[in-house]
Amino acid sequence: MKVWLHSRYGVRFFYNKDADIGKVYSAFISYAEEDEDWITEELLSQLEDYKLCILQRDFPIGDKVESLLQAVESSCRTVVILTPNYLKSDWCQFEFDTAHMQSLQDKCERLVVVRLEAVDNCEMNTNLGAYLKTNTYLDININDGLFWEKLKFALPDVEILREQNETHF
Repeated sequence: MKVWLHSRYGVRFFYNKDADIGKVYSAFISYAEEDEDWITEELLSQLEDYKLCILQRDFPIGDKVESLLQAVESSCRTVVILTPNYLKSDWCQFEFDTAHMQSLQDKCERLVVVRLEAVDNCEMNTNLGAYLKTNTYLDININDGLFWEKLKFALPDVEILREQNETHF
């Protein structure tokens, strides 16, 4: 019901906009390089109203760990694109752990997990496996026609972020 109200009328219930104040990006997108085609062809076009942070695009070459920390801290959410490629990447697992720790530190729900493909639970690290067992995640393969609306609902309110950015400049 909440997703429907948001998609039809822009209404949000229980939205804590204070948690998003001062953030540069709507979301940091954590994904495996092998899945980049889906990111550029699908995700970015569907979420064009949001300011998304992509590590390879938005941060200069240099200290990758420091860039990741900065990307997660300066984003309202971290969207994890979960695929078998993601699970095989130690770097992606590190991205998840970093975002999860930031979420715990901020005491708010900052992680949005999107299951793009079926994954083997045996390949997950302990933190990711535990997170998926105790939290709701989005699955693009569930054919209810509301995937993109659900994802947008999980992200910060575009209008509030736009107003916030306008008042800071």
